[in-house]
Amino acid sequence: MISFLKHFNQKIGKTVSLVMVFVLTAYALYRGLSADLKFIDYLIGIIYVVVFSAMILISAVKGKQLLAHLILLIAFYDNSVRAFFDWVFTIGSNEFEFSWQILIMVVISVYLILQIVSLILAGVKLEIKWSKTLGLVALLFVFFALSNSITESVSLILIPLLAVMMYAPLVSTLGVIVTTAAFPINMVYGLFNDQKYTGEGFFTTILATLLLVLAVIHFTKIVKTNKV
Repeated sequence: MISFLKHFNQKIGKTVSLVMVFVLTAYALYRGLSADLKFIDYLIGIIYVVVFSAMILISAVKGKQLLAHLILLIAFYDNSVRAFFDWVFTIGSNEFEFSWQILIMVVISVYLILQIVSLILAGVKLEIKWSKTLGLVALLFVFFALSNSITESVSLILIPLLAVMMYAPLVSTLGVIVTTAAFPINMVYGLFNDQKYTGEGFFTTILATLLLVLAVIHFTKIVKTNKV
């Protein structure tokens, strides 16, 4: 079993793995763009799927297979296995309804998990070395820790943190951008729709916006220096 897991990625092959990353990203992008949501949720959803798709493709093109598969699983397919079991438990009840989509999603999730386990067993180097990108991720953690538990905060910064540990500063910075972008967008939308903000909500949004600006500035510097 261990041998199968360790060599799963090799058996699939690098080319096929890369193609699968592109296909699964395209599928996630299609699902995100075709979602039936109200305007503000749809706008934020578009930003989410487009930026995460870019992060995945950049990781894949740069040869960071593990990071690409991790982002795919965490960002787009993390609830598929749970949804599958919830669906299975309805078998025999009046609520049961056959769904190809759930089956497809769980197959995708299992495939991604196998790829991730295989790549980890094959050896992966993770390192936390101080950098401006890591500082940005640390600020993101502090921001979320102000209003969430430590566990929730870690889960919210997981992708940017993994990216910076795998020497992918551009991907990590994009992770910070996509994680904070919703705050100012929601605030602007709320102001135009006469929504009232509490002092805490306003303060949180200002902090998120400042962090977003820092991330965008850092992103442009990385692109200019080509240190992706």
